[in-house]
Amino acid sequence: MDAVDAQVWVLHAFDVAREISLAACAPLTTAQVAGPRRREWPQLFGLEQRPLVWSLDPVTVTVGARELRVQPRAIIYDFGNVSVALRIHVDGPLDALRELAVDLEASEALDRVARDILERFVARAGAALHDVRRIDELATYTVYQLDAVPGGDAAAWLAGHAATVAQILRAEAAPLAADEIADATARRLGYTRDDLVVIDATAAFVIDREGDDTLAVLDFANCERLALRVLDDDLDQAVDGATRTLRSRASRWRMFLSPWGRDVRRLTQLTFDASAELESVDNAIKLTGDHYLARVYRLAVERFALRPFHEGIARKLGTLWSIQKVFIDQAATRRAELLEWINILLIAYEIVRAVQ
Repeated sequence: MDAVDAQVWVLHAFDVAREISLAACAPLTTAQVAGPRRREWPQLFGLEQRPLVWSLDPVTVTVGARELRVQPRAIIYDFGNVSVALRIHVDGPLDALRELAVDLEASEALDRVARDILERFVARAGAALHDVRRIDELATYTVYQLDAVPGGDAAAWLAGHAATVAQILRAEAAPLAADEIADATARRLGYTRDDLVVIDATAAFVIDREGDDTLAVLDFANCERLALRVLDDDLDQAVDGATRTLRSRASRWRMFLSPWGRDVRRLTQLTFDASAELESVDNAIKLTGDHYLARVYRLAVERFALRPFHEGIARKLGTLWSIQKVFIDQAATRRAELLEWINILLIAYEIVRAVQ
């Protein structure tokens, strides 16, 4: 079995706030994210500012029966997400990566480290965070990176080690069936003969001496996956709340007296915010930039199954717009009824006066 000199990146995406002021965070951080070969990559995501990086001191973490030296860093995005990336160096046979993948899958130790780092960032960032969210969910993704492989032909090397690479991607100790191996390694892409990226649902395998740009794309896609999941949950709650409001008799009376009351204003604001967030996600990748990274991104979107999220969110937004239309129509009807009653009372008043 070939010896490898690998970097393992365990990416933890958190939805921290609606917006993060990178200018206010600048004194806390050490650098901007920048790829060595494709320095234009932030523009691929439609980002106005390069994400910032907060580097921290290494820590030792117990995972399974092994002690791991972990190098943490937090990647801070202006759209409110923070990705805590934990880097682990592995030197040894390829089987060592498979064993590490299995141990990482069974342990929550790195998740706890990532949450601790995030809490420290939130405490330090303070006013830089706008509309802070309750941090319940995270999206985890693991990237296994080799600088090079023996012989220099990345595709040929993968063909000879596909079974082990599939076990690494699936964090599986048992030998996998041929169909599972084919599925795990199906979505792959190379830029030169020397490099290759294989993208699976929970992990990727990257052969690239200068893979920072590919890592940045995968990190961004992982953040996008979390953002869509959180948005989908928020819209579920919004649709349920709007439906209850629509059925509530008390709400109908409020609509009669104040057709643009608190519930309707809140629903309208949520719908506009959700529409804007979905639009920003839809426009995240700009195909006018680096086409290789755009293809990496598209593979990640496909493997992460983000399209069904997009479609579901679009349907729920349509439902919210429909409910708002019902509110507006009800308000218009009640205003018209009120005016009719006023006219009737005025006519009756004039008749009584005339009789007297």
